[in-house]
Amino acid sequence: MRNGLVLVVDDNPDHAELAVMTLSHHRLVRRIVCVRDGMEAFEYLFRCGAYQSRPEHEAPSLVLLDLKLPRMSGLELLQKIRAEAAFVDLPVVIITSSGEEGDVLEGLRRGANSFVRKPINYSAFANYLDLIATYWLMVNEVLPGRYPASN
Repeated sequence: MRNGLVLVVDDNPDHAELAVMTLSHHRLVRRIVCVRDGMEAFEYLFRCGAYQSRPEHEAPSLVLLDLKLPRMSGLELLQKIRAEAAFVDLPVVIITSSGEEGDVLEGLRRGANSFVRKPINYSAFANYLDLIATYWLMVNEVLPGRYPASN
């Protein structure tokens, strides 16, 4: 059983707030951690800096990652995530407003599990988040004892 913790990495406060509002009503999401830049996400995932005392069991089951982030881009963070053996199976879904084909290709090349463009319409964005959470927290199969963290 996945722990239902979702890490939202987005520097746009409106998008982050909508993600938190939508996911907090999802039956599979038990906790949401929202960070505003790539470096803060790195510190959370790698349990360093401000998050050095984060308990191991509070590792996310799913990361929703924006690309255009301050201090460390989403692509840089993704590369660091995939370089760490402990995170090889961690589902990372890029959710961005970028329409650049190069971003899609580079995100997938660096190991993103999926790439979703943020729709302009907020209700469509909320629907996408619901579908993403359902797929990655329930439908997608994870080998026992592998990442993401289990209860």
